[in-house]
Amino acid sequence: MKAGWVAWCCGAALLCGLSCAPKEPTAFVFALAVAVGDGDGEPVAGARVVLDDAAEVVSDAQGKAQVTTTGKEGESRRVLCVCPEGTLLQGDAEKQVMLRRIFRVDAATNTATQKLSFVCTPLQRSHVLVVHAHGLAQVPVQVNGAVVAHTDDAGIAHVAIHGMPEDVVEVALETSQFSRWLPQHPTRRFVLPSQSRFLVFDQWFEMRKLPKPKRKSAPPKALGPVRL
Repeated sequence: MKAGWVAWCCGAALLCGLSCAPKEPTAFVFALAVAVGDGDGEPVAGARVVLDDAAEVVSDAQGKAQVTTTGKEGESRRVLCVCPEGTLLQGDAEKQVMLRRIFRVDAATNTATQKLSFVCTPLQRSHVLVVHAHGLAQVPVQVNGAVVAHTDDAGIAHVAIHGMPEDVVEVALETSQFSRWLPQHPTRRFVLPSQSRFLVFDQWFEMRKLPKPKRKSAPPKALGPVRL
């Protein structure tokens, strides 16, 4: 009787030990969906995305790159972005990502997808210069001393400007052929911003008033005796 009781206790203890042991976390495939943009809403192609100094992919024409890793929930991964030539990374080049399944999970492949993004701004930005010379058509528009456009019949011209942030661009209207209009040769200086913008040169003119012609005075009357 006593031997049977001991055997039952040992079996129960063994069964409990097997069922109560902590389960190892399940390993999943985690997909990291990376988006690379220029800060103005445009995608950046050719950026290198590196996962833990091992897996490397390059962003496509839509600025998208995806790397996958197998791991357990709660583990972290290091993601590095190397911007393409002609662009400059804004923010941290390296991001730590903690693997979580709270994001979208594909039941068929047991893959959890997480999203992160990087910004690679162009070293040079493109801007649009809008010129409005009120009342004057065919006015030459100069940018840094060179004629790049002429105003149309409505006095409007559009010019593409390219340059690095903080570059200074001088814009002038060459009005020498309109000598009666003031001001003559108006000039503006623009400091190029870090993001693409419209640069507006709005100029009003007024016609120079011509001096009134001097009236010729009548010759003085002769003084002396008057003949009757």
